[in-house]
Amino acid sequence: MTEARVLPLRIPILDGESLDSWLETLGRRNGLTLSAFLRVLGMPRQHLTRLLVSAPPVAVLRELEIRTGLPAGRLDQAVIGSDFPLGPRRQRRCRFCPQCLAEREGRWLRKWWLPWTFACTTHEALLHDTCSGCGEGVRIRLPGHTLRFPAGTCTLGSRLTSVCGTDLTSSDVLPLDSDHPLLAAQHRVDVLLATPSTAGTVLADLNQCTPWLMHTIDDNDIQTMGRTVRERWRRRPLATRTPADRVKPLDAATSGVIAHAALAFLDTPDDDSAVHAVHVLRSRRDTPNKVIPKGMTAEQWSRLSPGTRRRFLHAGDQIMGALDRVRFSSSTPRARVPEPGDRSASARIRNVPQLLWPGWTVRLMPQEGMQENLFRGIAAALLLLPGEPVLRARGVTDRLGPHLPNAMTVTLQRALKSGHPDVLTALCNLAHHLDDHGSPIDYERRRHIIPAAPISPDQWRELCFRTGTQPGEQLSAKTTQAPRYLNAQRYLNQLLTGADLTDPRHPLVLRSAPDRSRYFAFPPSLTLDQRDALHQHAIGILHDLNIDEPLTWEPPQECADGLDLPGRHLDDIDLEEVRRIVITEQRAPREAAKDLDTTLTHIRFALERVPREPREWARSSSLGSWRLHQQAKEVLTTAFLQREYIDSDKTLARIAQETGIPRHIAVAQARARPIHSARPAGATAGESARGRSHAPEPQPRARRRGRCRLRWAATGRLPGWRGALRPARGAAGGAARDRCVPRKSWSALGQVYLKVKASATLTVAIRAI
Repeated sequence: MTEARVLPLRIPILDGESLDSWLETLGRRNGLTLSAFLRVLGMPRQHLTRLLVSAPPVAVLRELEIRTGLPAGRLDQAVIGSDFPLGPRRQRRCRFCPQCLAEREGRWLRKWWLPWTFACTTHEALLHDTCSGCGEGVRIRLPGHTLRFPAGTCTLGSRLTSVCGTDLTSSDVLPLDSDHPLLAAQHRVDVLLATPSTAGTVLADLNQCTPWLMHTIDDNDIQTMGRTVRERWRRRPLATRTPADRVKPLDAATSGVIAHAALAFLDTPDDDSAVHAVHVLRSRRDTPNKVIPKGMTAEQWSRLSPGTRRRFLHAGDQIMGALDRVRFSSSTPRARVPEPGDRSASARIRNVPQLLWPGWTVRLMPQEGMQENLFRGIAAALLLLPGEPVLRARGVTDRLGPHLPNAMTVTLQRALKSGHPDVLTALCNLAHHLDDHGSPIDYERRRHIIPAAPISPDQWRELCFRTGTQPGEQLSAKTTQAPRYLNAQRYLNQLLTGADLTDPRHPLVLRSAPDRSRYFAFPPSLTLDQRDALHQHAIGILHDLNIDEPLTWEPPQECADGLDLPGRHLDDIDLEEVRRIVITEQRAPREAAKDLDTTLTHIRFALERVPREPREWARSSSLGSWRLHQQAKEVLTTAFLQREYIDSDKTLARIAQETGIPRHIAVAQARARPIHSARPAGATAGESARGRSHAPEPQPRARRRGRCRLRWAATGRLPGWRGALRPARGAAGGAARDRCVPRKSWSALGQVYLKVKASATLTVAIRAI
């Protein structure tokens, strides 16, 4: 188009009229055929009429509006937008209503070109697809001989003598009842077309669902739609044979049947009714353990909108495999197909412990058929599966527990066989909660920085003594760690990190079945004070590592609201009954689980919260010794010893007798406290001289040593040498003594003798020795 001259003869475009119809009418008004008129306008010649309606350049439309005196943008209503989802079965032919065509004097509506316009709601009739005279589709090619035939005539044919010439307005009407399902479906489509944003999504999904619906809808669905519809439905082209068959256009009746079935789940805000409609259709032909419905290709599945795929997944939840049900969250309203490169599942690992939280273990674990530690490890790994782009069960398990067997499917199947499919829903809800709200605990960080030995032996002994309990066996040459101390380390490490102690990589791994049994018996054996002290010690570890997090945490129980799960809440158990059965009556925990109708795992966790009275230990035990030492520290203060031992001249034996503290503990305590004494060496208890700071303990020991040496000197017998000092048989006493007694011993004895001889009194001699 080189000039923008206004046409002298113009005709206004009608409401709803298509561009091709208006141009044909305008050409007739100017005495030109449609093809000749397009050349005059400078528009490119089109062989297919549909291209005038579906693909005109915007610049051409604006130029036409100028030349015909139309307001800017008016012709946009006469064409089909480039973003409209015509689909692979786009209409090359135009449908029509004979009555509408007659009333509009042969002028065609734009909506008749749309693939999902199949009925006339004005005249309550099915649209025609073909000419009743030649049996071919109308307006496929650009209409010819438009000056020789009136509007509304079939002009198919290349020569004048071969033109059909059938008056389309005289075609038989295909009436529909006012309550006919296809009329209701057409009303819904018309409402959709009034909102292009919604219509684009719904009709695009309808295009992708068409092949599946053609194979899924059966004769019972169309039994009440009338004979005409039934006959045309049976003649529908099946899109399974050749590529040409897949793009064959559908007649109005077939399109109406498909639209009626599809709009029940595509054009409704009610998710429940939509899911039910899809479920009814999927249950007819679907293959078990398949995600994509049978009859729909992977490409068609990928082109569905997320909302429609969610409804398909939700409806096929009972058909799909257990792992797919968790991966797609098909049992939840948030069912979706993960996009390639989705990292939400990988990022979730920071919020997941190696073992499932205790409260959720009790709720989700089947009562029979599962070993606790295996279930907790697999269930924790399953929390990483929702939203995983690629289904690789082994790869998902290896992120948390490479040591775990490939038992995801078995675990889920046992949960399903127990009659509680909601276990899968609960796992998905937990994963979604972690995605939405995160976790106050970064388990990944704790697994890397929490020390393997979170408590030292001295700290463990001190903690036990402070809580009135025994620390357990002492270290020996056979074992590098005492069993109870080792289990205390395991308990703290698992409390802080949620670690799986069956993982061979863990430094505190459970190495055998007896080892595992002893560890499982350790938490219930703790008193409440001892457990609280361990928890406080764990909080101190977090503080020292600058970790501002709670000690433990679990997702809220609201994640399981309305779900039927195999277990109860962790707190939903009578602790007094547990105490009576297991502790008082000394019955096995398994019997308690049977009597209380719960799992052994629930009983084990409940025993950790049952209060146990601390045992009374004798003074000779390690706990009794620690208590005596603590008493000595409190009683035998520096001021007390200064007053009683130095000033009052009491012996430590007497002080020990008066205080009830053993003498050896009193001596050790006195040695540890420096005391200012006014008694010099060699002075009696009543004498006084310039004082000096010394430890009072060695003086009585020196007295004993001096008396013993005097006794040795008098008898000629030294400790450890009694047999050596006896003369050998048949030998002289002096010669035998010289041969048997070491020279150093005789020298020491001689020095003792000289000091005794030189001393004036026995007291002075003792002090000198």
